[in-house]
Amino acid sequence: MKYPTIKRGAVQELTLRRLNGEDLCADDITSMAGIGEDLELPDLVALSGELAELLEIHQAGPNKSDADSFEGHAAAVLWRALSPLPSKALDDPDFWAFLSLTSLWWLVHWRESAAFTKMPAIYLKYVNGQQPAESVLCRMYLRGQIAHLAGDESLAWKSEQAADFWRSHIVRVGTGSVPPLAGALLRSQANERLPTDQLRQFAKRVNRLTTNVIADIYDDPEADDLLAELRSDR
Repeated sequence: MKYPTIKRGAVQELTLRRLNGEDLCADDITSMAGIGEDLELPDLVALSGELAELLEIHQAGPNKSDADSFEGHAAAVLWRALSPLPSKALDDPDFWAFLSLTSLWWLVHWRESAAFTKMPAIYLKYVNGQQPAESVLCRMYLRGQIAHLAGDESLAWKSEQAADFWRSHIVRVGTGSVPPLAGALLRSQANERLPTDQLRQFAKRVNRLTTNVIADIYDDPEADDLLAELRSDR
């Protein structure tokens, strides 16, 4: 199986060309990784169009100032489109760089537009796929996946203004790898939003559960009860 990538060493130059308004041809900038037949990708043009329509709806709605709310809704769409792909591609940062610099460049740039006015050392993490919790498309995919595994796709967007909550307390840490615990934390924050300082301390306690107990033995009601107890003790 061969799949398209953009190598890490080329990302900075290609990002600068994108920022200068150049419409890059995917065939000219792509390297194929792996062996065998080419991987059949989903229709990326159609995916881009679906996400653009979703953004248009978001910008016409009451939460238009909450960019993270859009990211949550878009995460579910992105996960559904890409989840059939093999893990070899999805685990490769260079594949995420390919997506970020071709069909879905507009989404990456829109989501982190302020960073792209700064130095490459600041914004490249959103493009190159090297840090899954920062790379716009990779973190969106993981967000959709975590919500799906937790049994409720809407958990991807239920919490308001939740960008740091997702990156710092779900995707970057062990909580995100334990669906019942992640789902319980997401439901808890959606139902009763904690202020930043309290959330930070609470999320640390939840994350410690992934190292101190076998957290994935809990079902959803048990995980909800466990987190409710932790919240009452905070």
